Amino acid sequence: MFRHYIRQQAYEPAYDEIARRQTLAGDNGVVLCYTPRSPFMQLLTTYAGVENLVYLLADAPDEMAELLDLMETRYNQAAELTVASPAECVMI
Repeated sequence: MFRHYIRQQAYEPAYDEIARRQTLAGDNGVVLCYTPRSPFMQLLTTYAGVENLVYLLADAPDEMAELLDLMETRYNQAAELTVASPAECVMI
């Protein structure tokens, strides 16, 4: 079920929003664009928590390896959009 959720995530650039914010900031700052967290950190901080993630890794190592690989593939797609953005700074 969770793998389906990750597979269905869609990333679309919002480069117009970056340009709008650059206009707002002017010479007073820079516009940051963020890449996703690493798959492990996303599971740890958002989806599972420390204890659950440890149990998942211990109880289902093959399934978790598949999930982490899938997440990495999807998050790399988002990171490519970020790197291609007109943002002046990328936060990794």
